[in-house]
Amino acid sequence: MTRGYAERLFVIDCGDPRTCSELMDRLSEEVSMRADVFGFIRGGKIYLRVVGFEPDVVRTVLRIREAVKLIRRRSESARSGILVEELSRLVKGPVVPEVVVELLKLNGIKAELRGNIIYADMSVTELAEVAKMVSEALTRLERIDVPANVKKVLIMVGAITGQRPPSLLRRLEELGLLGDSGELIVPWTEAARRLIEDQGFDVSAEH
Repeated sequence: MTRGYAERLFVIDCGDPRTCSELMDRLSEEVSMRADVFGFIRGGKIYLRVVGFEPDVVRTVLRIREAVKLIRRRSESARSGILVEELSRLVKGPVVPEVVVELLKLNGIKAELRGNIIYADMSVTELAEVAKMVSEALTRLERIDVPANVKKVLIMVGAITGQRPPSLLRRLEELGLLGDSGELIVPWTEAARRLIEDQGFDVSAEH
């Protein structure tokens, strides 16, 4: 064998052939392979052979194992909690946990942020969908320099309405929710709800 070349064999236990097939499809979509990967399904297990230069093999094996953990995590309940960092990996982008939790509450879903863990009465997949909306709204805010609490308002309202941050910021001013220094004169959650209502959205489902 050529120096620096490596081969790793490992098995993923997924219970039944159908689940294994779905998992294989997800892995091919979500993992950037740095080495050659050969696999087959037998019974309720996936057998993988990873071949290539050793650093690439090690990276690929680690990525596959991490992806398997994340894929399995999606089917679990968020009632037992999920780390914010883990949620960010699921949506492949940054999230603002306070905004995620307030969005859930706004939709009548029991949710809580404790430290860096989000607890929510829904599946991890459903939670990730909400977090993805927040992440996309956050991306649209990159070039806007406003206080942190104002950013939370713009992210939350932008995630719900799809409105661009500049127009939402102007509306905050018109509604008298910003002081002379640009800071909110009310708690950010209240400002967000008032702006959402102003945009014609019903917030009566909140717990």
